Parts: sequence; structure tokens; C-alpha cells
Amino acid sequence: MELFGTPKVLMMTDVTSRLVASMKSFGVNQVQDSTKKHLRQRIEKEFGGFLHIIQDHNGKLLIYPDSLTVQELVREDQSLKKQLKTLSRGDALELQTKAAKQLRADIKTKAKDINQSWPPEIESVKPDIVR
Repeated sequence: MELFGTPKVLMMTDVTSRLVASMKSFGVNQVQDSTKKHLRQRIEKEFGGFLHIIQDHNGKLLIYPDSLTVQELVREDQSLKKQLKTLSRGDALELQTKAAKQLRADIKTKAKDINQSWPPEIESVKPDIVR
């Protein structure tokens, strides 16, 4: 499990989504609700002493490993508080600029993975091909 290599807090919904995606990649077309529902018990049974499952303030389940130290949590907390403080006192134009730059960087990163030219060639947008 990813939690052991790089200790961090994960939401149970993310773990469930990964399980469903993994099962679909192995050819399971439909995952039963009971499989998702009993995932917590399976995790607790399999990794009982190494993983901990708690509820956040909204009742959502969080999973964290034993190897996650208080020091790491404090550092992460301080970093997030600093980001929040920066974002909350920044003006709207500055925030929009930062968001736009981040989106542009993300799009450029993803565009490298996609094998499409821009602007598209006429052959690639014909109605017969697009369907």
C-alpha cells in the first residue's frame, strides 16, 4: 500500500476509488457495494497494527500509517496554514493570476501525455472519425 512508502493521510473515499479502478483494470466490470462497504474491515484485519482509521470533523474516514510522525504532521500543518494565510490576504487579481499559471502548467504537463496536435488537422476532425 502506498501509505507505507510515503507516509501520509488518505481519505477512505480515495482508497475505495483506487480499489474500484484496480478491479476494473483486472476485468471486473461492476464492483458490488458490499465490497466497498466492507473495505474498512478488510483493511483493519489485514493491517490492524500498522494503519489507523479515524473520522474527521465532518465524519469522513481518514487512513494514516503508524510510520507517520508528529513532526511530519506539524510541518504539513504549518505549511498549509502559511498557504492559507497567503491566499486569504491576497487580492482577487493576484489569486486569479496564480490559479491561471497553475492551470497552464498542469495543462502543459498533461498535454505531453496526449498525442494530439494543435490546431487539429482537418482529417482528425471529420465527423466519421470523431464518432
